[in-house]
Amino acid sequence: MISEKTDQQRLMNFFLRLKNILLDQKNLYIWFIIIMMLPSFTLALTEPLSVWVRMASILLPLGAYMIAFNLFKKPGYFLLFCFPLLLINGYQLVLIYLFSESVVSPDMFLNIVTTNTGESSELMRTIWPAVLIACIIYFSATGFGIYSIIQKVKLSNKFIKRTIYYSILPILFGALFLLINHEKGFHFRLDHDIYPVNALYNLNFAVDKYIKTYNYKETSKDFSFNATKDSVSTKREVYILVIGETSRAANWEIYGYNRATNPTLSRRSDIIVFKDILTQANTTHKIVPMLMSEACAENFNQIYTSKSIITAFKESGFKTAFISNQLPDGAFIDAFASEADYRITLKEKLNGERHPYDNEGIPFIKDFITSTKEPLFIIYHTYGSHFEYSQRYPLENSFFRPNKAGALRYKERLIFMNAYDNSIRNVDLVLNDIISLINKPEYCSSMVYISDHGEDMMDDERRMFLHCSPVPTYYQLHVPMIAWFSDNYKKDFPNSYNSAVANKNKPGSANVIFHTMLDIASINTAHKDSTLSMVNPNYTIKDRFFIDEHDEPESYYTIGLKENDWIMMKKMGINL
Repeated sequence: MISEKTDQQRLMNFFLRLKNILLDQKNLYIWFIIIMMLPSFTLALTEPLSVWVRMASILLPLGAYMIAFNLFKKPGYFLLFCFPLLLINGYQLVLIYLFSESVVSPDMFLNIVTTNTGESSELMRTIWPAVLIACIIYFSATGFGIYSIIQKVKLSNKFIKRTIYYSILPILFGALFLLINHEKGFHFRLDHDIYPVNALYNLNFAVDKYIKTYNYKETSKDFSFNATKDSVSTKREVYILVIGETSRAANWEIYGYNRATNPTLSRRSDIIVFKDILTQANTTHKIVPMLMSEACAENFNQIYTSKSIITAFKESGFKTAFISNQLPDGAFIDAFASEADYRITLKEKLNGERHPYDNEGIPFIKDFITSTKEPLFIIYHTYGSHFEYSQRYPLENSFFRPNKAGALRYKERLIFMNAYDNSIRNVDLVLNDIISLINKPEYCSSMVYISDHGEDMMDDERRMFLHCSPVPTYYQLHVPMIAWFSDNYKKDFPNSYNSAVANKNKPGSANVIFHTMLDIASINTAHKDSTLSMVNPNYTIKDRFFIDEHDEPESYYTIGLKENDWIMMKKMGINL
């Protein structure tokens, strides 16, 4: 009996000593610094920095944290003060898990407020292990921070003086490494290369951009295209722009893919396939407004003072419609959509539990065409191939099987790919149905389709997945673009049709859409550039740009593409 009590007492004493060791203020001080430094450690390994900047990116924040946690005699105070940064740190680690590199960008911050809950929940079901680990790390750290505060014991003055003295060393060495980096001529910017300074800079940029977007209606209220229509067909004109979602050209049969993802379009002889089109952004909230306006990578900021292509068509006498299978995001897409005479969000209109399939938008397009008599311009913003892929098409369209994957794991890549390819087959059917709607003797009509951006599908050893990564890949950049023209259109506007055929293999960027659609409808405005229209004989091959995380144009040669990306570019005939 005495022996049992002794064993219990020993066990209790062991745990008490362990608790005192782990939760001692000195040890908490060390643990808190390590936890705060986790993103810095990972980014120092993943980012394309010189060796001098890599070392400085660890030493400078380390020294700063050593000083900061000494501002109070209980380090938990500073940890709780940094709670917003803890959330950013957790977000950063999840992004590293997803994309394997890069600091959280302004676009990733904006995605938090522009991504609807349906998309978020679908993604969370796949990346929950990474989210769970980040939550455990940082919420447990918060708990320990509270424990640090409620303890009576404080850091001693001797410990504080000693650690402040030691903190000077990493700061001095970090500064020395930056000086060496400068002398050797390597690039460095504090607000781009040192975490968490770069993350906080990006957050501030995102907030500033959100405010500009919020004030958009005021800053653009006096804008006008002063648009007029040059030529009128003998038939009723109906033009449709279909904006796809997350569809990459590499998985389209008509682009050489070895699976039957285009069962209807591949049999049509009347579509024009533009082979070499690159997106200018890999986030929906940025690229879709660019597709709908004259804003481009080279001059993105004009988006805050101008209006969309919908207004240009309205000024030219067209009735307009914006039909969307995506939920409102509170940003530019919604603002541009509000310019239309007729606006429908399928999810709200159909009021079902599941998200509608793109096929369910066809009746609304038909209804708008048949219920009006004026010339029409319609934008259909689809949900396309957005994750979760198996939810983007009806069950009966599950051609490739199995197509129901669980958590994000490389061994289930084929299942994800089957679901993704099924979603593209569904897009194929939707486009064919739209063509059938407007391929009537009484219409002079055209349909143009382009996807906003592509998608990574764990295609190589990087095992990247989804899109919106701060450093894009070939698979996110090369997008499908096709055009169809009715016989009446070919008859009334032969120059436009012949120019489209002549330009189909020429390199282009997503910024051609605005000018191409205006040219298809023979709309004249000072804001139209004929050298950017794929249906104009004046179309000119130009340098192509990608819009970076701070809305500046950047060459595709400098955005961080890797060897695998250039191999795929060459294979797919992309001419940069």
